[in-house]
Amino acid sequence: MSADVLIEEASKLSAADRLRIAEALWQSAWDEQPELPITPEQRQELDRRLADYDADPSHGDEWAIVRDRLEKKL
Repeated sequence: MSADVLIEEASKLSAADRLRIAEALWQSAWDEQPELPITPEQRQELDRRLADYDADPSHGDEWAIVRDRLEKKL
């Protein structure tokens, strides 16, 4: 089955189901590429965010909370 057909069929699903599929696809791609290539700008932004977190780990929300908030917006 082609990617276009899969996308067309997936677009018929609820937003919550599409998010679950997107998350699963992202995770499977991540698992196959332990070191995804990133640009210097992306590396700089990741380093900045990590420094922010190291400075104040209590700032921000856990992934489950962020995901729930995003799903409610859809």
